[in-house]
Amino acid sequence: MKIEITPHDHLKGVLLLTVDEEFSKEIHTSIFGRRPKFKFHSGDVSEQFEQKEFERSQYFVLKRLTQRSYSSFELRAQLGERLVSSRNIERVIEECTRLGYLDDVAWLDSFIRSQKSKKLGPRMIEQKLYQKGVPKSFYEPILEKGMTDEAQIEGIQKLLNTRFRSRDLSDLKVKKKVIASLIRKGFDYELVSKVLKN
Repeated sequence: MKIEITPHDHLKGVLLLTVDEEFSKEIHTSIFGRRPKFKFHSGDVSEQFEQKEFERSQYFVLKRLTQRSYSSFELRAQLGERLVSSRNIERVIEECTRLGYLDDVAWLDSFIRSQKSKKLGPRMIEQKLYQKGVPKSFYEPILEKGMTDEAQIEGIQKLLNTRFRSRDLSDLKVKKKVIASLIRKGFDYELVSKVLKN
């Protein structure tokens, strides 16, 4: 069995895997390394490749998780970008969840707390979660529970007492700038207005 691996002409990090002079797969160096070696035995080559891909993808995910916490949504996207089959993506995510390395609810709770500590409001946190590929149906109930109106008012008040304490809020121009800044941080306009009226 003749196995050849050649770099893709146009895509960086992508290699072409050829078995017995027939194109087989596009693979990514992030998963298989720059100089991967494959030893396929006689039998179903695609089955053997799938097992190798699963093992290498699991190693990729575990290495990522030693560096920082990720959600399964982020890791699914990263594996997809690295040409891992959808079947193996799900196998890796399921296995890492089963072993306790992945916990989306704990990750989300921690992420929301870290963003709240940065004095960000729910709209900004929601935007960051959207950018991370976390579905709204997953984060919305948890975000609503963690970012009640009371929690937002408390956050707005803290910012007014710290970052904006030297601002003269009786000056309409200054007040408008403070309101705009709080809204950019993701707080609801109605709640910002309510706090500034008191």
